[in-house]
Amino acid sequence: MNASYGLVNVWAQGDLVTRTVLLVLLAMSVASWLVILLRLIMAAVGTIGQIGLINGTWQLEEGAQKISFGALIKDGWKDFWKIILFKLLLIGVGIALALAVIILTVVTLFCGLIVIIPALFVYSFVYWIVVEYILAALVGDSMGIFDAIAKSWTVFKQNWITSAIMGLLVGVIEVVFGIIMAIPLLLIMIPGGIGVFTAITTHSDTGLVPGLAVSGVLLLIYIPIAIFLGGVKVAFLEVNWILVYRALTGRGPRDEAAPAVEAKAGEVPSDGLG
Repeated sequence: MNASYGLVNVWAQGDLVTRTVLLVLLAMSVASWLVILLRLIMAAVGTIGQIGLINGTWQLEEGAQKISFGALIKDGWKDFWKIILFKLLLIGVGIALALAVIILTVVTLFCGLIVIIPALFVYSFVYWIVVEYILAALVGDSMGIFDAIAKSWTVFKQNWITSAIMGLLVGVIEVVFGIIMAIPLLLIMIPGGIGVFTAITTHSDTGLVPGLAVSGVLLLIYIPIAIFLGGVKVAFLEVNWILVYRALTGRGPRDEAAPAVEAKAGEVPSDGLG
């Protein structure tokens, strides 16, 4: 390829708009590959952490006096592929549901959306809660995938009001947390936005790079903080779902659960509300 078509030449001969576009395209390309790599790493680490969290909470509730971090990680590998397989199953269900929604929407000439949208909202809410119960059953009760699905659905059906209240509370926490975490992100974008605005209005890229650099540095500082706080939030909510699942299946904290509330084999206690 002729050197005149190289990126260096384009940058040297290009105007402000060309350089801005090149910077944006470069940033998007690097970000895309970083996102893919980070997603794969975080999915694996997150799964191990999720399993360890469920195991740790379960053991503490069963009366364990001491929990080893190394032991939790080791135990996490035992259920790793089972959880991965379950998550792949969820992806398959999601794809099938999306196709069904598209077909129904087209067949009904979009009129079906009046029913489909509310139905999807209810389905998503129930689906989210049941998945939390399934994860607890897969790891805590060491059940197979289909047995865990069956038991978790039974738990939800017999205690749907309690489950729904818990789901609404968690949803409120998620929304509030998301708003709080978005505020610093918006503030971080200000230097870069000012740099771009100044460059466009003055037809000079003098302040463009410094503005973007400041936003980039602040973003790099904020990302690990956001990941840590997000992890704390996820852990807190996950522990609460585990405790709710244990309570709804007749198991209280440690050895304090009275024998009278223990479920018979194959049965799930009801909350008396659902």
